[in-house]
Amino acid sequence: MNKRTRLLLFFAFVIIIIVASVVTIQETNRPTFPESFGLLTIEHRLGKQEAADLINRLHGKGIAPEHNEVVFYSSQSGTATLYLSVYSKPNDARNAEERMAQLIRNGNPVFGEYNKFIQNGLVVHRCFGLQQEHFFFLSKNLLYWIAIDPPIARQSLDAFLETL
Repeated sequence: MNKRTRLLLFFAFVIIIIVASVVTIQETNRPTFPESFGLLTIEHRLGKQEAADLINRLHGKGIAPEHNEVVFYSSQSGTATLYLSVYSKPNDARNAEERMAQLIRNGNPVFGEYNKFIQNGLVVHRCFGLQQEHFFFLSKNLLYWIAIDPPIARQSLDAFLETL
């Protein structure tokens, strides 16, 4: 093998390592969902566009950021739906969280009984509506909203937060 061939092989190897590293970094920054938490296991997961469409439809307007996920969980004891919006900047996620909290705190025809508490180092907002308990919270640039049937709400929230 001549010097030029060895040099080309070396650069090809370096490029492969760089590409593999970038793919690994992108995969680890992608939000993941537990297959199960508490009594609940994944029943169905929407595709990214379906998730954005659902979030926008629930709000009656286009508010979903570019990346969204919706995952449905169930068990014999109840159901839960996880809505996740991924913002490009943590500050954008924080602003969205505060807007939601303010709208519910100020009186909302759908959600009531608002309060907030700290759990696992996160500020967790809680409200009740549509016959479920709803919890929303922020983790970096990720805004989570989980709607859970009341009988399993707190234990399911505890178990979900342990997965983060």
